[in-house]
Amino acid sequence: MRTADHRHRLRALALAAAALGPAVAADAAIYRCDAANSAPRFSQFPCPNGGTPVVLDPLDTVVIPPLSDAERHLLEELERQQRAGREAAAQERARAAREAAERRDERRAACEAARTAQ
Repeated sequence: MRTADHRHRLRALALAAAALGPAVAADAAIYRCDAANSAPRFSQFPCPNGGTPVVLDPLDTVVIPPLSDAERHLLEELERQQRAGREAAAQERARAAREAAERRDERRAACEAARTAQ
């Protein structure tokens, strides 16, 4: 239970630091003070017993883990399916354009035939 409480306090500290944002100097330190029979305490001031500084990642840093082999294969399959879909759509557009051109040519030929028959 102490670990969950510790995580909760650390998460609250991180949220508080994020909320303060520019109000806190960029090089301001956060100290963890450990007492014998209590949960750790965090402070912006050094502890009387010399607590340890806590190093936090910058708030604008996002760490993206590398893709696993399975994720990479899924992404490649998705890209292949999207490419196949685009190719099929392009072929369908080309077919429709050919058919429209054929109908236009047939109408044109019918008009020419009607004009020469007069």
